[in-house]
Amino acid sequence: MSGRRLPGRRFGASASLAVAVLAAAAVWVPAAAAENVVTGHVLVAPITIDVSIPDPPAPVGKDVKIRAEVDNVGTASLDGITLTLRLDGGALLVRRSPEIVLKALRPGKQAKAAWAVCPLRSGSYVVLVQASVNDFVLESPARLLIVSEGKHDKSCKAGWHFP
Repeated sequence: MSGRRLPGRRFGASASLAVAVLAAAAVWVPAAAAENVVTGHVLVAPITIDVSIPDPPAPVGKDVKIRAEVDNVGTASLDGITLTLRLDGGALLVRRSPEIVLKALRPGKQAKAAWAVCPLRSGSYVVLVQASVNDFVLESPARLLIVSEGKHDKSCKAGWHFP
């Protein structure tokens, strides 16, 4: 090189070489330190889940609907998505199975599911929906179901109980 600088360049070749050496050093791990290295991988969720609950307060002894909407944001169809209603410990009855299986969900499409839940006593209960497909498991953001004081309704006796 004749020592001339190229237009628009502020650093010479030595600065570029120094950056390359520093970048390589940042990813090099000595053999002795390899025992303390943690590795992992990232899975991109092919679905999203949104859960809605009734406006508070829900009355004791009266069914409330918990709804979930699942969106396939991936590029492939998903078969056999299992949605499982997860409820915080408390006196809540689910009228049917807490698990719902969706047959197929094409890319860009959504599916809806709903559960009838009967609260036996007042309190605040955490509600979320877990979706599993193949080996992938995802949970919705948690919601808080607030149940007001009221008379116990005998119609709350049938269903799955979450102690």
